[in-house]
Amino acid sequence: MFWMSGYDPIWIGSFFATFTMPFFLMVLAGALGISQTSKNLPVIQLINLSAVAWVVYQISSRGGFTTPSEYVAVGLALFGAITM
Repeated sequence: MFWMSGYDPIWIGSFFATFTMPFFLMVLAGALGISQTSKNLPVIQLINLSAVAWVVYQISSRGGFTTPSEYVAVGLALFGAITM
């Protein structure tokens, strides 16, 4: 979507908000050699919340929603934050 939207930076935030959950599951599954909750979990949560803040900042700097795809980006970011 980043490429299809003409490199709209809102999709960077959506990516990082949803990327943290699969990364967290890889850690729990032992893909990285850790079989329990990582002590770095606050860092992963900080990345997630920073990504949501980035999306909100992008929307507010534009003066609100201008295209329907922005609703999708915000929805994905919030979904990533809630599921984390």
